[in-house]
Parts: sequence; C-alpha cells; structure tokens
Amino acid sequence: MTVLAIIFLLLALIMLIPLGVCASYDSGGLTLKVKVSAYKKQIFPRENESEPEPEPEPESTEDAGENDVKVKKRLSFSIDEWRSLLKIVFKALRRFKNRLTFDKIFLRFIAASPDPFDTVRIFNAVNSIVGAAAPFFESEFKVRQRDIFIDADMSADKCSYSFELALSVRVGQLLVIALAAGFAFLKLLAARKLKEFRERKAHDGKQQTQRNDAVNNEQYQEPC
Repeated sequence: MTVLAIIFLLLALIMLIPLGVCASYDSGGLTLKVKVSAYKKQIFPRENESEPEPEPEPESTEDAGENDVKVKKRLSFSIDEWRSLLKIVFKALRRFKNRLTFDKIFLRFIAASPDPFDTVRIFNAVNSIVGAAAPFFESEFKVRQRDIFIDADMSADKCSYSFELALSVRVGQLLVIALAAGFAFLKLLAARKLKEFRERKAHDGKQQTQRNDAVNNEQYQEPC
C-alpha cells in the first residue's frame, strides 16, 4: 500500500512539472522543442539524426506519380477537416482557462491556387478560422506575443505557410491536450479512409458495370 501511495505521489509531482513547448513549421518541415527549466531538447526531428539518404529514382514515371499521390493523401487536409480538428483542440484548451500562457503565436499564410476563384475561397476560409481563433486565445489565455499575417497571391500556384507556437504548460495539462488532439486526428483519418473506401468501391462497381455492358453488347451484336 505504501509503495502504491509513493508511486501515485511521484506521478502527481510529474504532472505538475512546468514545461515550455515550442512547435514550428516552415519550408524545412515541422520542429518540436521542449524546455524544462534551463534544459532544452529538440524532440522532432532528432538533433543527432543524420540526413536521409536520397531515394533511388523510380523505375517508371507511373510509379513516381503513384508515390506523389500517396504523399499528398497523407499530408493534405481540407479546410473543413482542419476546422473540425481545431474545434476539438479548442474544447480541450478551454478546460485550462487562464491557466495557460502562450509566449508566442506566429502565423504567415499566403493563399494561392491556379484558379483565382479557389485562391479567394481559401483566403476567406483561412481568414474566418483565424479570425475566430484569435479572440478565443486572447480571452481564454495569456498571450504575450502575437503576429499573424494572411494574404493572397494570385500569381502563385500553391499555398505557402509557416507558424510558430510557444506554450508554457504543465505535464498533466499537456497530456490532456495531446490526447484530445490525437483522438481528433485519428477520428479525422478514419473518416477520410472510410470516404476513400466508399468512393473506390463505387468507382470499381461502375467500371465492372461498364465491362459487363461491353461484353453483353459484343455477345448480342449481329454479324454484318
């Protein structure tokens, strides 16, 4: 019994340890850093991680196209999917009203697309999300530094963005936020997989119907 009490006490003390968490994203990719008192550690990507070896060239352009499609499917999310993910994260953050401190909120987003209509649509969607999120952070938490810039580039073909988020939080609070975000992310992926499965099944069924119709037409076609 005494051992269990000591274990629970240690866990409680660990949950109260203050942390500094910094997440950033730019052209170099995603970076996650953690600070405990004067100790700083980059946890992603690993600091001692060697640069990945260049991948061998694909045997055919067809294979390369398939790989590109797979990468895009894995990394890209629609505006509605990001909105649903952020709603769940905000709900988890609201539990710690006035108990979290955001040392820095930095965002640069340039909307762009080959179609000017899509560029305006993306700009309006991102602007509405950020416009709703900024007052939420200002009213619910302490924000020491905020720098947000959103614009549209009609001459570019692809959106570009970068962000940096620095947060002072305790271990227990971070676990709650991470679990909520992780659950929302898995739910989002499951819904996407189900949608892709249904679309693929409908597409395969349509192709099978077309093949059956073609075979039937050949069988009943009268000779000239």
